[in-house]
Amino acid sequence: MEKIRKKNKLFRRGLYGSLLLAAIIVPTTFASHIVDAVGYVSSPPSRAYYGHTLAPDEGSDIWASVHKIYGNAMGDYHNMSSSKTFDQLPDGNIASADNAHPDNSLGEPVYSLIDKQTSDAWVKQSMKYGMNAITWTNPVEQATKSWQYFITKPDWDPDKPLAKDEFMPLKDENGKTVINGKDQLSGKTVTHNLNIPKEVKPGYNVIVAVWNLSRQQLSYYQVIDIDLPEPLGVPSNLKVTDISETAATLSWDAPKNESASELMYNVYKEGEEKPIAKVKGTSYQLTGLKPDTTTKYNVTALKENGEESEHSEWVSVKTFKHLDAPTNLKVKDISWTTATLTWDAVPSEGNLVYKIYKEGQTTPYRAVTGTSCNLVGLKPDTTTKFSVTAATADGRESEHSKWLTVKTLKDTEPPEVPVLKVDNVGTTTIDISWDKVKDNVGVSYMVIYKDNKAFATLDPETTNYQFKQLYLETNYTIKLIAYDESGNSSTSEEINVKTLPDTEPPSPVTNFKAEKIGSRSVQLKWDEAKDNVKVASYTLYRDGKKIAENIKETEWVDNDLMPYTIYKYEIEAVDTSGNVSRKKRLIVRTNQVSVKAQIQLKFSAPNNFFRFRPKDTNLVLLTAPPAGNHTPLAIFFAVPKGYYWGEDTYINNVKGGIVPELVNEILDNHQQLFIQGGIINVYPSGSVGILESGIHPLATVQGVENGVATIKATGTFSNDYGSVTFDITISIDVY
Repeated sequence: MEKIRKKNKLFRRGLYGSLLLAAIIVPTTFASHIVDAVGYVSSPPSRAYYGHTLAPDEGSDIWASVHKIYGNAMGDYHNMSSSKTFDQLPDGNIASADNAHPDNSLGEPVYSLIDKQTSDAWVKQSMKYGMNAITWTNPVEQATKSWQYFITKPDWDPDKPLAKDEFMPLKDENGKTVINGKDQLSGKTVTHNLNIPKEVKPGYNVIVAVWNLSRQQLSYYQVIDIDLPEPLGVPSNLKVTDISETAATLSWDAPKNESASELMYNVYKEGEEKPIAKVKGTSYQLTGLKPDTTTKYNVTALKENGEESEHSEWVSVKTFKHLDAPTNLKVKDISWTTATLTWDAVPSEGNLVYKIYKEGQTTPYRAVTGTSCNLVGLKPDTTTKFSVTAATADGRESEHSKWLTVKTLKDTEPPEVPVLKVDNVGTTTIDISWDKVKDNVGVSYMVIYKDNKAFATLDPETTNYQFKQLYLETNYTIKLIAYDESGNSSTSEEINVKTLPDTEPPSPVTNFKAEKIGSRSVQLKWDEAKDNVKVASYTLYRDGKKIAENIKETEWVDNDLMPYTIYKYEIEAVDTSGNVSRKKRLIVRTNQVSVKAQIQLKFSAPNNFFRFRPKDTNLVLLTAPPAGNHTPLAIFFAVPKGYYWGEDTYINNVKGGIVPELVNEILDNHQQLFIQGGIINVYPSGSVGILESGIHPLATVQGVENGVATIKATGTFSNDYGSVTFDITISIDVY
């Protein structure tokens, strides 16, 4: 790297020495431009300046490697100048400004690395179609003759040396290809806006920027390598809709292969260079247009970076001719509910429809093709305002005509008198009818009366009515009054009608059954009987005898029955007139008495064994009738001889039967209960009696709860060897 630096320094010393020598023999003007020549394109960076930005310091590590590519131009980027005009520059030496700072050694053919040209040799700067800013930087202000810019033609070859005939001029924002410097001193920066036309092919292109000085024969040359994206597509399918007298809507399709959400659109009017609107979507409403005029419009697409597409095709917008409102609106032939509107025709090139509006309504009352309209369905003695508009087949509508007030005539004529007819008379119903009542305007409603009291309000189309839920054998007076919308009325003649007596019995009950059968009661149920008027009650018989009457419900419980006994039941329905239905029969057998008994024994010495005495292998429950004879009520235990208990509590149900009659006797006579039998405590050395064999009294409590008779008896028997407690429960299902 050090050798390269020394070589370039030596080369430049030799070159500058040659230039100084030449200064002695060339005109003074040429010598002066060597001193003052300073100017380069800084934005976008030119090829030479971009090389400088990569390694601005000769002492940097990458300077030598960058220098191998860009050569001396990277150091002399600000002085790429020549006394030759662009037309005089030799092809192949355009980027170096005719080898302004060559890279050859002494004795070698002259060449500049900056002139190398291939499609991938240089870094490209991004630019766009349309206006682009190019900025010159010149630390020393200089008098300027002009600036020029050239860009490669569409058919240029990027892999061949740059040649002048491959370039075409660029225009600035004012359409000029030569920008006049007016021999004025330039600023330290100069920016021009240049338009890159769509004819330039996308991708790699080269721009040559030329700055021509005026006080010395010198021009600066800067080559800019650029990359152009595919040009922005043109909006298509531009069309116009919703045309009116003063407005219309433009709509179009977004360019293909573009993100529609990122685009804006300029709307242009023929004859105007600047757009009349910039919009986000693909439609625009034109407003404030003049009637019966034609104007052309087109649109362009616009990116955020300012790139604008070519113009779409022009579309012509022709506004409609002004449509006058109807005039001379009048009314004639006024009646109670009708009238006729008339007006003068509106001049038009096509057929018109006239829309009639009522005041307060936004939709038309009617639409007609002529110049008159019959108003119908109005109310008598009312005031209504109307207006008329003219409308075309394409949907245009004029302003409203003046509003006209229409007042209908007052209605004083009543409806015709209704004539009532009796169609059918029943026990609780009366059916009447009449012909439809007519009126000069129309019946509004009718009221039917029963016994001079308003009974029901009827629709004017109704022609019959049925009275229901009337009383048997009762006289009723009936009349009908018809009313029109103006309150005029007419009343029918009264008719007198008497309902019939009820001689029809109810139907027999159905589904007569015993829902629940007990030993001493039966619950009976049935379905409701039917009657032409109404069922009033039910009468119930058992074994031919009446046991209940005036039963309002459909169930009954028969108590105080004998267990396991057959009973024959009959039931009949009675209506409000006393008519009686045929009887329905049911046979029921009551259940046997259900008795449950349980004994619980609790022993006081749980560490010992207990058993019955061998001779008393049964525990028996007894009663004590007044005569003193003890009657066995139940045998609780039948204990095998030698059987022992080791538990402190023993529970068991009865082993023998219980006599139901005796249980009932206990409940009725409140007799006391006794226990008969003996229990001994068994020791290893022998046995000692706790409860001696014999008859022992128990305390007794009894009652009936929830349909169950219950007897509870308890008693505790003890001595020095232990104790035993009896808890006895007997329950009887009384149903």
